[in-house]
Amino acid sequence: MPTQSLTFPDNYFTHSFTNFFITHLDESHEPAAQQVYRTLKPGGTAIVSTWATMAHGEPIERAHLETRGPDVGFLMAMPTHWYGKDALRNFYIVGGFKEENISITTCDVCIEAMDLRHLMSATWSFLGARSDGWDPEDEENWDKAVDILIKDIEAGPYYSKLPSGNIALRMVANVGLATK
Repeated sequence: MPTQSLTFPDNYFTHSFTNFFITHLDESHEPAAQQVYRTLKPGGTAIVSTWATMAHGEPIERAHLETRGPDVGFLMAMPTHWYGKDALRNFYIVGGFKEENISITTCDVCIEAMDLRHLMSATWSFLGARSDGWDPEDEENWDKAVDILIKDIEAGPYYSKLPSGNIALRMVANVGLATK
């Protein structure tokens, strides 16, 4: 069911949870925001989360560009305007929520792994697809893409080596809470 045209009746839910999907809507996110508001009961709570920072965000886009070039569509490209709290606040407002009923905070999220190469290979397999699907050339450039991810992640501010020998990637989420 498309988020822009939900078939649930008005004032149906006491809670609405929208986790990390609005960043993948096109520029016209207003219909989805209005559906969240419309389907929520008066006094109900809408919780919406977006990323404020993603350790792999810029590195994965660079791996895409360096292995494919700028003319190949990238399925998981996330517009950076969603990183700010203002974009999340605007999502609520265009949906119909009143400014005084909106609260936004941040929350640190940590991904811990034993092996950065394994984690970045899994990340590339999940998030690295082209907009038209995987291509045989992607297999030929797989190691290059993963190497770019590793190099950029290790050089970035969100990577750390833990005393246990594991690695940690820190990301920050914007978490909004609004009451109808």
